[in-house]
Amino acid sequence: RPGAARGGWGSAVGAGAAEGAASAAGEKLSWSTVTELLAILNNMDSDLWQRRADALVALRLQLERDTLQLAAGSPTLPKLAKTVAVQVSDLRSQIVVAACAFIRAAAAKMGGALPTSVVDMWLGALLNNT
Repeated sequence: RPGAARGGWGSAVGAGAAEGAASAAGEKLSWSTVTELLAILNNMDSDLWQRRADALVALRLQLERDTLQLAAGSPTLPKLAKTVAVQVSDLRSQIVVAACAFIRAAAAKMGGALPTSVVDMWLGALLNNT
């Protein structure tokens, strides 16, 4: 695996440390409202990339703890889906990992109730990133 010996992208140690740091900051943000977290995610200032990764972690934590309710007809779901799809195309692997973790959690939580339009949007973003 390229980079494994140097702690690069293939390093499990590097990935675990990065996830731990993002989880701690995401934990602090997990009390934010969805509107506040979407505002953080929509700010694409390159200096604020860590804040976006933390917001994605916070959204995932809210979803997993059932404090974020996503219903198929919710007006929030399309906005959230589009914002997360944009994060998948980011050049920073921490943001992509956090976005994919949110997508995984949303798919697990909603299952077949996840609208086809959302699935198509997320799959398109993931495939464009390969």
